[in-house]
Amino acid sequence: MNVRRFVTVFLAAIALVLCVWKVLPFVLIFTDMEISAIKQSSLHRRTYDTVLRPMCDWVSAFRAKEGRLPTKEEASEYSDGHYPGWSIRVEPPESGTSGHLGTDFMVSLTVNDWVLHYQAWDGHEWKAWTD
Repeated sequence: MNVRRFVTVFLAAIALVLCVWKVLPFVLIFTDMEISAIKQSSLHRRTYDTVLRPMCDWVSAFRAKEGRLPTKEEASEYSDGHYPGWSIRVEPPESGTSGHLGTDFMVSLTVNDWVLHYQAWDGHEWKAWTD
């Protein structure tokens, strides 16, 4: 009876180790992402407030004045002059969003291991972890 119990416990332990071995990398990645989000939350908030939203306001004013969105060169020239050191992208809406091509846009930039996005048509902010 003791041998049978030992074998059952031994096999259960092996199964548990194999499950942990397969699942652990995913848990660690999730944990790294959450830790990074918490540590960088104030930087992200400041970046939205001082870079992304003001850049979005400039693009909106440009569109109102010129009747079109700025070219990559025009957006880069403005962002380089006002936000040196940041690589800001003005992009069309991603597929699956409610934005309209040609009129709506998104402003994005990379901050450490995150890409921050601001959707101009609805003010939605979101970020994607790149690590």
